[in-house]
Amino acid sequence: QHHAPLINDTVFTEGLEEKPVKPSNVTKRSQFGHGDVHQGFGHADFIVERSFKTEQTHQGYIEPHACVANVSSDGTADLWVCTQGHFVYRQHCAQLLGMEASKLRVTSSEIGGGFGGKTHVWAEPVALALSRKAGRP
Repeated sequence: QHHAPLINDTVFTEGLEEKPVKPSNVTKRSQFGHGDVHQGFGHADFIVERSFKTEQTHQGYIEPHACVANVSSDGTADLWVCTQGHFVYRQHCAQLLGMEASKLRVTSSEIGGGFGGKTHVWAEPVALALSRKAGRP
């Protein structure tokens, strides 16, 4: 929305032919294609042109977000989580809890088709903090 107030004046839209000189709320533009469109149109029996707009949708992975955390008295911790990015989880959780990443072992269980939705850290730092406070998983 070009009339929306600017949220962050350090963001410049990526992916444009000429680098923008003004900040924008649009962080990136991407365009994908395959083949020569004009050649394809020339070989087509008929052409249908329409514009479609859809709402943002959820990935629809099968299982819910879940985790089990156990922080030991020596400061090491184990985190069992269904994720596509266990190294990202380790780094983010360790940083949030002020611990060395090498002291956090993240075990990723199989996921039921994450489709990119199992890469964000949600409840895991909370589970680790609660385990640290309780002294048990």
